[in-house]
Amino acid sequence: MDTGCGALVGTSDDVKLTLKNPRDDDNNSDIDDGRDGAELLAAAEEGLGEDVMSILRKNPGLIRTGDLVGNTVLHMAARDSDNVTVCNLIAFLEERQDVDLKDVLEDVNVDGDTALHLALKNGHRKVAYHLIKANKWTGFIYNNDGITPYKLAEKAGFSEVCQLSAIFLRGGALDADARMQQVRMDLISDSRSIHIQWTELYKAIKEGEEDVLITRLRRDGKELWHKDRYGNTLLHAAATAFGIGPLSKLVQFMIRNGLTDAALLGDRHGNTALHFATGDGDLAKATCLIEAAPMTVYQGNHKGVSPLYLAVKYWNEDLVKLMVTQSCLHPWKSEMRLHPKHATLAHLAIKDRSLGTLNILLEHLSELIKGTNEKGWRPLSYAANKGYLDEVTYLLTNFPKSAEECDQDGTFPVHKAVGGGHVSIIKAFYEHCPQTMHHIDKKGRNVLHIAVRYGRDDIFTYLTKELKMNHSFMNLKDNKGPNDRGDDDDNSNDDGQVGAELLGAPQEGISATVYNNDGNDSYNLAVEAGYSDAVSVMPYPLQPEPQVECADVEMELVKRELVGINRSLVTQWNELYTEIMKGAKDVIKTRLIKHGKKLLWCQDKQTGKTLLHVAAEAGHVKQIVQFMVDNGLTGAALLGDRDGDTALHLALQCGDLTEARYLIKAAPRTVYQVNHKGISPLYLATKFGRQDLVMYMLQMVERSLLPACASEIIRHPKNAALAHLAIKARDFGTLKTLMEHLPDLVKATNEKGWRPLSYAANKGYLDEVTYLLINFPKSAEKHDKNGYLPIHKAVGGGHVSIIKAFYKHCPLTLHHIDRKGRTVLHIAVSYDRADTVTYLTNEVKLDDSFLNLKDNKGRTFMDYAEELEI
Repeated sequence: MDTGCGALVGTSDDVKLTLKNPRDDDNNSDIDDGRDGAELLAAAEEGLGEDVMSILRKNPGLIRTGDLVGNTVLHMAARDSDNVTVCNLIAFLEERQDVDLKDVLEDVNVDGDTALHLALKNGHRKVAYHLIKANKWTGFIYNNDGITPYKLAEKAGFSEVCQLSAIFLRGGALDADARMQQVRMDLISDSRSIHIQWTELYKAIKEGEEDVLITRLRRDGKELWHKDRYGNTLLHAAATAFGIGPLSKLVQFMIRNGLTDAALLGDRHGNTALHFATGDGDLAKATCLIEAAPMTVYQGNHKGVSPLYLAVKYWNEDLVKLMVTQSCLHPWKSEMRLHPKHATLAHLAIKDRSLGTLNILLEHLSELIKGTNEKGWRPLSYAANKGYLDEVTYLLTNFPKSAEECDQDGTFPVHKAVGGGHVSIIKAFYEHCPQTMHHIDKKGRNVLHIAVRYGRDDIFTYLTKELKMNHSFMNLKDNKGPNDRGDDDDNSNDDGQVGAELLGAPQEGISATVYNNDGNDSYNLAVEAGYSDAVSVMPYPLQPEPQVECADVEMELVKRELVGINRSLVTQWNELYTEIMKGAKDVIKTRLIKHGKKLLWCQDKQTGKTLLHVAAEAGHVKQIVQFMVDNGLTGAALLGDRDGDTALHLALQCGDLTEARYLIKAAPRTVYQVNHKGISPLYLATKFGRQDLVMYMLQMVERSLLPACASEIIRHPKNAALAHLAIKARDFGTLKTLMEHLPDLVKATNEKGWRPLSYAANKGYLDEVTYLLINFPKSAEKHDKNGYLPIHKAVGGGHVSIIKAFYKHCPLTLHHIDRKGRTVLHIAVSYDRADTVTYLTNEVKLDDSFLNLKDNKGRTFMDYAEELEI
């Protein structure tokens, strides 16, 4: 049977050995070397400021990656008095919306020092001045010794730093809760009657008049959707009112009338009513709100903080248990957990030394064990570095595999324990996971190298005397060896350094030691080693924004500034807005017939929303859509608000699938129209796991006969990664739907330059890999942008089951070589994939010519095996 990839490997003498080389691939021009957190830290360690900025421009999220002692690039630049880099980093962060400058400046290392602490400790006046000027609050952060930067500046005589801190101190802090005590009734709606009624309901809530509250609420509950100028709804007011009575009545009304989505509304900071209840520690109110809308448990505010995060932060163990048990009953829970703040819930529990909360979280949200914090550390690494024995013992006992997982900086949890200088933690690793003592990081360093590098004498003594490390381990060399041509350079220290040699070196020499990577770029190393979490945050050049050309007359009208053309038009728009919010269908229809052709193109000055946006949020688009279709005005559906969101975006975000179908049918083009963040409605539907809606979208696009619709859909980077998104969510049904309608997605790459098959192979997702190999066998022959093939991702990930699938469906892929001339055996041996080596050499019949194949350095896989003593 033709598999699409050739004959079986080694099953016949007639089989000709064919080697797949990336130099022969048509896609070789797309090959690009990736970089990760380890390369960023290495550049900062060497003082290469331009390289640091270059890496961060490609992937800003790496800026909070920390080394073994928790120093970020800002810490290193401040410590080394690199004023130019410090200023560049601050300016870079001030320009970005996705990374908070305040968070970066307040990052602390294992000693509790911020970058400002290090600048002052090392006497760097100018650096300290720029740091304190950027965020004066950092002057009052205590380190582990109980010392603030303000005290250090005062001691050093840095008057300008002290002056800035003093000014801030005199200014005082604003009370964020004061806004709820002085509510100003500046409502969004222009309807006077709604304004008055909302005010009366607000007073009833604050005074606890439950009977008045229920009798005055409209049956359609439109008052629930209204907000004051601070974004607060009636539910927010009830959450902060005295007693649970008003909130309970409101929630019962919402459940009875199907209005529970109102609980998802946030104030101007994105805080829901559940945020308020959780912040107050009110279990009864929180229980009431969770019952109405469990999704709010994971809903983040504008800073990404969810109610669950607050419950963990405030040590409310009972509330945490309630939240995770209730939320786990819903299919959307996995998607809602993807936010970085949610990934650090375990870290937060560890930081607060709340073992009970940690147990609850990991019992219900086991994937948190793989989550990384802002420094790229997993929970076990964080606990090990902090020296928290109870938490480390719990994690090693219940999640032993986490001790084998590498962090974003290329080190393992045991290395964090060594870097933190905690002998008790090292003993726990030795007791529960003794094999971790032999782990080496991406620079080839073992625990002895690291102990000496950071001056941990007590750990070095314990490792060498009590554990009795063998001679070969004691003399293991790091990666500071031959260059990538395989020859030695007498002018450089290419012999490598062992722990015993470093011990006798002066402290200055230790600090200056820089470990290279033997010519390998960190992106490829992480890919081959299977460090999938690290690879997921590595920078990759962003694809250019597509320049969409549209000849439609409607889209030309979009560009016109119609707001405020004349007073009467504005008045008509406001009146129709009010009727849409009320849901008055007959009035809406009458006003549309009279003024609709002009009003549909008007946009609010502040929000950029049209009447269709308003209707989508209120759940009343049917009348407007029908009018648009009847009068040939469907182009108005393409209008975006200030965030670029169309009405279809908003309908999907509100979870209203019926309204979404109306909009899709009227204007199929909106399916793949992206907002300012590059997200399309099709991307949202895939993200939310709505297979039925994804299928409906694609069918409507096909029926509309849009020109080159398939190529248009996958033109934008976010849309190109639709298959990757379905694979990541393990949504097999949505993946099949996408591939059936958009087969070109199999060639598309994500932000790291990986095709779907490579992504699934590296993750170890057998069902998805099998599906792609059977239905798209040629994709197994396609290189990713870094020059590797899907089989190499499987070997790097150490997934024998995936390699078996390749052997079964596309056997010739096992003969592929990478751009460095390495076979699957070279890669397996280099990254210590013992089970993979065993499978390839014992169960797969590879011929001698393949076994003896040499890489670009002239070495066989056995040469590496002998060197590494495998």
